[in-house]
Amino acid sequence: MNYIELINKFWTINLEATFSHAEVHLYFKLLEINNRLGWKNEFKLPNTRLEGETGMRSKTLINARQRLIDFGLITYKKGSTRKAGTYSFFSLQPTKESNKETNKESKKDSNIGSNTEVIKGTLNKLNKTKQEKKEVEKETFPNPSTPTAEIQKKVFYGIERNTKEAYELAKKEGIWLESICMNYHLDMKDVTRETKGNEGYLLKFKNWLLSGGKADKSLSDFKSHFNNWLSKRLIAEKTGKTGYKHPASDFSNKKEYEKF
Repeated sequence: MNYIELINKFWTINLEATFSHAEVHLYFKLLEINNRLGWKNEFKLPNTRLEGETGMRSKTLINARQRLIDFGLITYKKGSTRKAGTYSFFSLQPTKESNKETNKESKKDSNIGSNTEVIKGTLNKLNKTKQEKKEVEKETFPNPSTPTAEIQKKVFYGIERNTKEAYELAKKEGIWLESICMNYHLDMKDVTRETKGNEGYLLKFKNWLLSGGKADKSLSDFKSHFNNWLSKRLIAEKTGKTGYKHPASDFSNKKEYEKF
């Protein structure tokens, strides 16, 4: 099941579940992170990082995660003090009851099967992950042999830091953009518009960074900081304070700006 099918499945279940904004935001944030990881069957993620990326408190995060589990959208294995919890996406749509039964059955059957079957299953999973990663790269970089695509790929994986290239990649991230629009009640055009004199928030953010000399953002940095900037920007617009002359003006002190 690819990410488009996962999104469609989510909105189909939402017709019955009527998920809260926190639950929607969490699900799309998990999709976004797994996309950056190359679509793993399972991936580890600490609560502290999710709280930071979503802006949720611990209790809100736990409640939102449980709702997604109850409706068969994700699975979660609790970690320990030193190990992060493990997430995965359901490729099928079990009910609450079948989800519990699946967990019981998996414990019973965990030691069944020959070594050959286990090895074969592991290889199949690895091949599937590689194939899914190739599909994501193919969609993101349609002409992978060009110099521009090579730079974008390095920015995409955080190897190089280039704000302009990060912007070009970010505006193609449909899942992430949908979660931003949902979280802040915005139309997609308000975020992605590139009309001169009436730019969308994404382009405004890129220009804002460049005007302050911040030309060294990777894709993950760009997206994370855009979320923080947009929150402040919308509050400022509501209060009538929209004078974004320089990035440093948004921070209480020089140290905080340099850290940003």
